[in-house]
Amino acid sequence: MEPLFKNEKMFYEKYLELKNKLVFRSKKENSPSLSSEKIG
Repeated sequence: MEPLFKNEKMFYEKYLELKNKLVFRSKKENSPSLSSEKIG
């Protein structure tokens, strides 16, 4: 069970890392300066 848990932990850390990148990107896109360009 030990190796499996280790892999799960690594996978979860990678998942969080990717999620944070996506959230950061969406926040960047939703910033006021960009949102006006999107509407236009």
